[in-house]
Amino acid sequence: MRYKLIIICMIFFGFAFSQDVSFNRLNTEGTWLQPNSNITADYFQEHKLDILGLLEKNQLQVIEVLNDEIGMTHTKYQQHYMGFPIEGAIVILHEKAGYITTINGHWVKDFEGSYTSTVSFIKALQKAKQEVPAKNYYWEIPEMESKLKEIHNDVNATYYPENELV
Repeated sequence: MRYKLIIICMIFFGFAFSQDVSFNRLNTEGTWLQPNSNITADYFQEHKLDILGLLEKNQLQVIEVLNDEIGMTHTKYQQHYMGFPIEGAIVILHEKAGYITTINGHWVKDFEGSYTSTVSFIKALQKAKQEVPAKNYYWEIPEMESKLKEIHNDVNATYYPENELV
């Protein structure tokens, strides 16, 4: 009898504290989602890949958190695939009082891209300089580099482009 009571309690509390995790798609692309019930932002943190339909090789990294004047929090995420950022793949979670109001942005569900570079950084930089010609670039002007270091109070600050695979 005691075990039956424990099992009934477990089932009851499991249903009482579980969340309905369905979302309405507010546009045909599925890039604007609204929960059908009160889903917590914490639940999103634990299940974000499933909610967005992403595979395990994807990660969402927080890049900005904004709190507005009406008490909402907007958390912006950059989608990464195998540790590399996907250009333009940004997801924004909107929440109020700890509950999701909407999720929007652009994310790539079926990404099968290469995560190795096919062009060296030097060749990419040369191509970029051909596409955006200038007499001098800021990183080539010592005064500009010095001013940047002073503004940021960082001796390593530079305008020189970063070698980043995206």
